[in-house]
Amino acid sequence: MVGSLLLALALLAGHPDTATIAEADTLPRTAEVGGIVIGGVEEDRLRLRQIHGRSPASGFLLRSTHAPLPLTPDRGPGEISWKPLPARVRVAHNPGGPRSLNEGALWGGRGMNVLASGGVAGSWGPAHLVLAPEIAWQENRDFDHPTALVPSRTRFSPPWRVGHQSADLPVRFGDRSYAVLGLGQSRIGVEAGPVAVGLSNEHRWWGPGIRNAILLSNNAPGFPHLFVQPVSGIDTRVGEIDASYLLGALSPSVLSAAPRGNNLRSFNAVGVTFRPVVEPNLTLGVARAVYASAGGGAALPQHALDALLRWGTGDAEAGVPTEQLLSLFARWLFPAAGAEAYVEWTRADLPGSIRELLADPQRSQGYTVGLQWASGTGEEGAALRLQTELTNLEQDGSWRADGPATFYVSPVVTDGYTNRGRVVGAAIGPGASSQWLAFDVLSPGWSAGAFLERIRWDNDAYYTQPVGRAYFAHDVSVTAGARGSVMTSVGAFDLELAREHRHNFLFQNPSYFFGDDLATDVIQLLVRMEYRFTVPGGSAGASHAPPPPAPAPTAAPDASSPRAGVQAP
Repeated sequence: MVGSLLLALALLAGHPDTATIAEADTLPRTAEVGGIVIGGVEEDRLRLRQIHGRSPASGFLLRSTHAPLPLTPDRGPGEISWKPLPARVRVAHNPGGPRSLNEGALWGGRGMNVLASGGVAGSWGPAHLVLAPEIAWQENRDFDHPTALVPSRTRFSPPWRVGHQSADLPVRFGDRSYAVLGLGQSRIGVEAGPVAVGLSNEHRWWGPGIRNAILLSNNAPGFPHLFVQPVSGIDTRVGEIDASYLLGALSPSVLSAAPRGNNLRSFNAVGVTFRPVVEPNLTLGVARAVYASAGGGAALPQHALDALLRWGTGDAEAGVPTEQLLSLFARWLFPAAGAEAYVEWTRADLPGSIRELLADPQRSQGYTVGLQWASGTGEEGAALRLQTELTNLEQDGSWRADGPATFYVSPVVTDGYTNRGRVVGAAIGPGASSQWLAFDVLSPGWSAGAFLERIRWDNDAYYTQPVGRAYFAHDVSVTAGARGSVMTSVGAFDLELAREHRHNFLFQNPSYFFGDDLATDVIQLLVRMEYRFTVPGGSAGASHAPPPPAPAPTAAPDASSPRAGVQAP
């Protein structure tokens, strides 16, 4: 069966896949598929319930768009059940220049950008099928940008992402508007006893971050992959263990410099989390992803164990160049205080020896740290919420002497850690850092808040250019904005308005590229709108109204079985 799945995966890899985020009833893997958006308002409320001890945190750090569809108690083993998925429309307007963070198939180029998705989910016995295609349209208006000086690259490739710092990261996707139809968040799978196995194109978010996930996020379009994971957590005497295995294919953008017809990259990842019985509010995790030049889809099976067996970085074991990312992460909930703290620490280059680790421990490291506090869940009355998160992928000077250590780029895998021209990991991209601060008022049917964000883009590139540093000024954006959401019985509406001032946009400044300082900065009013509405019907007869708030637990949950008595959010 695994061989057949791998063959199907290779065929899927040839399709134009575009995906953002969509649908799941509860997270993670506890009920039927149907409506939570990764990073959306429903997931946000679920996270708040976890903070206050009203929903279990099991499996949350290895979550995906959809959950398997287990048999429900009132359905026989041969009965077919189906229901429509919530339809979704997302609009992003960027009048001054491109800006796109965690938007999947919707690349937020300059101008108007629209994504629409929908579909159906069904199950038959232990099998489930989700058809959730997406279509995205980008106006893709022109703007001033540097031009690649390498003959093998298009004029839309940044000149600093070549050679030892190579990656498929166009600054603009061609010179005209375009639309892409893809598999979106589609998935097919089967529960074989305690294990779920199948093929998927959905997004997966690994780690505790809210704004950035260094290893695996929804920043790029979804990519086809084989998955194997427990149907529920594995309870042991010392705590609960959860795990996920992925084998997929990363595809190039139409502007990739990799050889045509032979430019797929394998993606193999393994993640494991542990919730100790002595402290079930603490989740510890480890994950590793290895990507390699695979040529065509037929070569994918030979990379099925890369995450466990290939430990070189930039090497050519068996003639196949590989790159890796190793991530350690943790999330600690404090229900009495209504707070959570989390951290993710990742290395792009493993140390060759203990001595090397002691001498240069910070080499190729990246990290995210974050805090969130809320006076309540916002489902029983007004509540206040404060969020802050810092991510740093910038490298110090120690890596320049003996090769690249910048995240998501590679001297041996031409397209780097990308899919369809977008980074698979943290949305801020290679060599960047960010700081985020937000304040919200939460109510049962709505939320409103404000935020501040600073991003220093691709700062590692600043130190690798032959020009004087005074003429290659840092690319930094400062953004202030307001956000809000309204939830009704027929859908949810999210709105975000922001003003961004991006200094030295794409390293352009009056001394290097332009004569007028204003031509090098981008000042724009960003608009993000999203509407999700439900479609009546479905043989399961599921309700599509917002679920009622979960009642406060009357007794502490059994720490030895954290998933027992799971409540729908």
